[in-house]
Amino acid sequence: MQFKILSEKHNPIFKRKEVVLHINYDGATPSKAALQQALAKDLKSEPNHVEISKILTEIGCDRGTISVKVWDEKEVPIYGAKAEAKPAEAVEAK
Repeated sequence: MQFKILSEKHNPIFKRKEVVLHINYDGATPSKAALQQALAKDLKSEPNHVEISKILTEIGCDRGTISVKVWDEKEVPIYGAKAEAKPAEAVEAK
């Protein structure tokens, strides 16, 4: 995967960076989990601070555009990670 930053804007009100990237990839469109890890590495951030807003692919081509929010403080779920199961006692109490 190769990324090229098209625009980058810092939004101090929401404490985040809003980035639009052009992506070239091989094969199928990458999953959000794979993109989150690769973008965190490329944008020098932690994966739990990278939120993928939109993936727009070009039909029939191995390229597209991605809208990403890189948060300063807010933590977003890591894509592909399973949510923790509720304890059995909490489920039975309902």
